Formats: sequence, C-alpha cells, structure tokens
Amino acid sequence: MKKHVCVLAIAALVLIWTPATVPLFAEEKDWILVGAWVNAAYDGENLYAPKFVFTGDGKVTQYYHIAGSLPRAEGTYVIESDWTEPGVHWFKIKSVYLRWTHFELAKLTNEGNTYESAVSTGGYPSTFDRSGQRSSYTIRTRYK
Repeated sequence: MKKHVCVLAIAALVLIWTPATVPLFAEEKDWILVGAWVNAAYDGENLYAPKFVFTGDGKVTQYYHIAGSLPRAEGTYVIESDWTEPGVHWFKIKSVYLRWTHFELAKLTNEGNTYESAVSTGGYPSTFDRSGQRSSYTIRTRYK
C-alpha cells in the first residue's frame, strides 16, 4: 500500500511541476513569419497567390501554384512592428514589389501555424475586413 501511495505522490508532483516549468508550445512572441504559407483554395485563382514564402533575409515570393516554382511576384518585406496577445502574434508588414507596395496587418494563431492577413496599397488596414471591400483578406497555413 505504501508503494502505491508513493507512486501516486510522485505522479502528482510531476503533473503539478511540468506545466509551470516546461513550456508545451512556443510562446506567441516566438512565432515567426519566416517560412512558406499556403491555401489550396487559392490555387489556380487569379486574385490571391496560393503560396507565399518569407525568407529570413527580408525577401518575399508569391507563387502561382503551391507545388509550382514559377514566381508570381518577388519583393522585399520589413516587419515594421509586432506585438502579442494571448494566442496571437500580430505584425505590420510592408512589402515592396516591382510595381506596388503592400501594407499588411497580419496575425499568426494556432501555435504559429495559421497566417491571416488584410492587405492594402494605401496604408495599413486597421482591422480585418473579410468582406474584401476595403482590403484583401487571406488565410494560409504553414507549409511543412
């Protein structure tokens, strides 16, 4: 009987100790934009690129197809500001392409694996306008 009580006590200590000292997921501040982001619903569509790739050296490339290698547009980006809320890492991103400049309000959610954004060419959107009347709203997931 003493053996069972001891095992239960150790198990309880491990359960109490683990969440407080070992992070289960990366914190919002550590969620990064760098990587490839995709949405299969945009593949073959003219309005939105189905794949975006942000590199660590400040380059951004949009692709016509998720599996394709033909760039739709190439440019540079700068994260002008970022902040976190519980479960969200927000970004203001300025991307410059050959013919236009995008001002993007973006957020990462879902442990940094979902990327939603609203884009405008006239300045940063203040909110996500999912109706598409004032800015272009898109959603993508991290491509692994």
